[in-house]
Amino acid sequence: MNTHIKLSIIICLLPLLSFSQQRWYSSFGRQGERENSVCISESYDKGYLISGQFYNADGLIAKTSTNGELLWDKVYVLGNSRIQFYANGILSTGRKVLAGYAGDDPVVVSLDACSDVEWCYTFKNQEHFWGGTVLDLIVYEDGHALALVGLNNLDWDNLVYLFNFDPNGNLLWMKRYAKTEDDPDLGFLLPFFLDTIDNEYFVTGYCYYRRNDNPDVFTLRPMFIKIDEDFNEEWLLPYGQNIDTFELIGDGFGVMKENDSIYKGYGRYFMGSSLIGAFLNFTVDGFETDYVGIPSHLLNDSLVDNSPTAIERINDTLFMAAAIYGFSFYDIAMGEYIVSSSGNVYGSQFHPNTTPAFHTMIKTDSSQFVFAGEIEQDGEWDMFLYKLNDDLSSATPVTDTITYDYLCDDLPIVSDTIDLSVCGIITSIVEIPTPEEYYANLENISLSVQPNPASDKINILLGNKTLNKNLNLQCYNTSGQLVFEKIVSPYTEQIEIDVSDWKSSIYIIVANSEDGKRGSAKFIVK
Repeated sequence: MNTHIKLSIIICLLPLLSFSQQRWYSSFGRQGERENSVCISESYDKGYLISGQFYNADGLIAKTSTNGELLWDKVYVLGNSRIQFYANGILSTGRKVLAGYAGDDPVVVSLDACSDVEWCYTFKNQEHFWGGTVLDLIVYEDGHALALVGLNNLDWDNLVYLFNFDPNGNLLWMKRYAKTEDDPDLGFLLPFFLDTIDNEYFVTGYCYYRRNDNPDVFTLRPMFIKIDEDFNEEWLLPYGQNIDTFELIGDGFGVMKENDSIYKGYGRYFMGSSLIGAFLNFTVDGFETDYVGIPSHLLNDSLVDNSPTAIERINDTLFMAAAIYGFSFYDIAMGEYIVSSSGNVYGSQFHPNTTPAFHTMIKTDSSQFVFAGEIEQDGEWDMFLYKLNDDLSSATPVTDTITYDYLCDDLPIVSDTIDLSVCGIITSIVEIPTPEEYYANLENISLSVQPNPASDKINILLGNKTLNKNLNLQCYNTSGQLVFEKIVSPYTEQIEIDVSDWKSSIYIIVANSEDGKRGSAKFIVK
């Protein structure tokens, strides 16, 4: 493996509450390659997982220590196809889930505690779609994963979907949201991020929406979609449609909860030819209340644009914002600032020769903030990390001895290249249910009998096997007499019954579980 690590202590004079400071940066990458950092997550061992892509099209993940030191990296290839991981998540079990695209299609990859591939699937349905991307991901501790997927139909329209995967990679259900055919005022739309608050979900991005004052014109609006805990769409908010200006043109990047009645969205909008950051407030019912712009001159006198791609709460009134600082169309840099709910800025700094990641910043368990992106040094573009306290000061490096990846039985984890041609392909959408259909089906016990009719033996096939508790199978003849009974433990897939001595007749097999679920099936013995 041709990997080089560059860890440097750099003294920079940056504006920070009227004083300067010494800060450490961590940069690392492969010699001669340009890495593209896209998403960062904190691991159970306090290290960080960064996912992204090489500019030569291969997918990439890298694991660092809590101080940003590179521990290992993995390269993912799929023939000549491009691979990029837009999102990742790490469980307390050490399992990791990566999501993005492979070729033209959405891809989800599950890694075990040693970062070996458990399963991976791409979604390919050329009858209805020409491709798409997993844009964001929520990974639950029970192993399920909820993916925000942007699919492109054959008319080149972007469609917003949620996919739900079980721990084994089975696509349990999929559902589309913000359907343009159901809303004649909704035009083109593009999702970016997925947030969850109090068991509800918010999709953010942008859409083109018909103007109230001119029905022939569709205007670019920050977009917020609220989805309830049962995965039903509550509302779509094209922000700026119903407040005091029709000129609020921009994007939405995320949602936070302000209180029981107000949500605080954030994003950016155009002020003249410049982009400025903004808080975009709305009610729980999807009605706009007010918005607060954060003009670029408050951050830096030379700044033209600022786009806050991630905002995390510091306390009740202050927030840490990670942003794209734009000094000209071609000159952008990573930046961050502290801002209040009312738009007052209390510190701002930026990092020359950098570009930010898509999922730019995370708040750690220790209430510090880690930022990810790329940096150019000596002609090399490498991954770039830094960690700050909640006052924008540099975090102190951890001196404790930490065993990283300690849930892996085969340490150390080595860097290598992984071929994703082993991935399964999900091609059909006909048999994939909606959430309503899937969860309704869980209330029943799926039974089928093979062969049917039978003369010797039958196999009873059990569905929903992992959800049934102390399943009781009973078989009755047409006179209502019990001819067979058996208690079946969870995870049982099938039961074989010898029916060679049974009379030729119709029989009913009935299943009852301890938690009240029921199912039945008929079969014939001849």
